[in-house]
Amino acid sequence: MKPTRKGKEVAERLEKAASALRVKLLGDIPEADIETATRVLHLLEERSIRYLAEEALQWVQAPGGAESGAPR
Repeated sequence: MKPTRKGKEVAERLEKAASALRVKLLGDIPEADIETATRVLHLLEERSIRYLAEEALQWVQAPGGAESGAPR
């Protein structure tokens, strides 16, 4: 699908607004600190997803879990 002129204009306005907001919110924070925070948040997300998946698997495999059809 080819972008329309109006679509391009909206995208440009959105990018300018996002850039201005980044400057307002993060402008005085060193880039290295932002990169560190981003890495930590990604790790937290990955570990949370893994933890929830493991917990769900344990629940399904547990006696009285989902495999038995018994309500918990």
